[in-house]
Amino acid sequence: MTDLERAWAGVDDDPDLERDLGYRPFDVEVVVAEQYGQLLFLPSDDDILEEDSFVVADESLVVDLADWR
Repeated sequence: MTDLERAWAGVDDDPDLERDLGYRPFDVEVVVAEQYGQLLFLPSDDDILEEDSFVVADESLVVDLADWR
């Protein structure tokens, strides 16, 4: 088993976003671009909004993670 495989084997099934993965969760606002079938995800807090702090995704590719548990 490689070091990477050992590292993955040691990760919790439900890791803590901040402690285990280094993510800082924040609320997002979803804007629907209906004519393009896309969703735009923006930080709800304008203070953390930066030039590259958004995600554009095709609506058909976005799923609710609760449905995949």
